Formats: sequence, structure tokens, C-alpha cells
Amino acid sequence: MTVRSLLAAVVGAAIFAVVAASEALGAVGIARLAISGGALAAAAVFDLSERRIPNRVTLPAALVLLAIWGATGAASGRIAAGLAIAAVLIAIALIRPEAIGRGDGKLALVVALGLLDKALVGLACGIVLAAIFAVARLAPRSATRASAIPLGPFLALGALIALVA
Repeated sequence: MTVRSLLAAVVGAAIFAVVAASEALGAVGIARLAISGGALAAAAVFDLSERRIPNRVTLPAALVLLAIWGATGAASGRIAAGLAIAAVLIAIALIRPEAIGRGDGKLALVVALGLLDKALVGLACGIVLAAIFAVARLAPRSATRASAIPLGPFLALGALIALVA
């Protein structure tokens, strides 16, 4: 990891942990959201600078979040909608890799496992923000591969919006 992505991960983890603490989610909730915030922030930095989200960011976070979810016995309904959206994004990435990256789908999985019942709102906010930005940026000219919009930062921002809303 670069110094910038590591710093982003620390700041993201701290912001999400503060939100969790302010909502009195307890130690497990604080840990869950800190892991989510750290992974989301690091992924956003990678996506902005390298146009990719590395597995070394998303996979460990998703596995730890899955372990936390399993250990706490959370109801599967709390993550079902987020998992469905993540599955759709991963399927799109596999079918049409020029449309969306696989890292974006895996990052959506981090959102689903980290935000639980707020994941659907977070993912929807992120996708809508990305769409608005894309239309505003690409409308004056024809779209090319070079004008692709990184989805990671928008997923991170959407998750933060869902937490504080």
C-alpha cells in the first residue's frame, strides 16, 4: 500500500468508527464500521490514482466482515439487499468488464457486509452519485475508455451518506 492509501484507510476507519460510537453500536459495531471505512477509503484512493481496486484491500476486509457477521449471529435479512446489489455488480463486471470493474463489485460486498441494513441505501447513493457525475462530465463530449468514471470513491461516499443519514 502507498502512504496515501494507508493514510486514507486510517482516516476512513476513524470517521466510520466515530459514527458507530456516536450511535452507540458497541465494540463489534465500531470494529465492523472501522474495517469498512478503512477499506472503502483505501479503495477510493487506489481507484482514483490507478483506476483499479486491488484484491488486497477488498478481500481481507470482506472476509473479516463476514467472520464478524457470522460470529455475532446477525440476521441474514439485514445484509440480503446489499448482497443482492453486490452480486449484480459482480455479475455485470464478469459479463461486461468494460462497464464496471470486478473490484467495484467486491467493494460493494464490503459495503453490504459492513453497513448491514444501511448497505442498500449506501450502494444506491453511490451509484446515483456516480451516474450524476458521469452525465455531467461526459455530456459535453463523446465518451471514451479514457473518460471512464471510477466507481470506488462514489461507493465510499454513498456508504458515508447512508451512515450519517
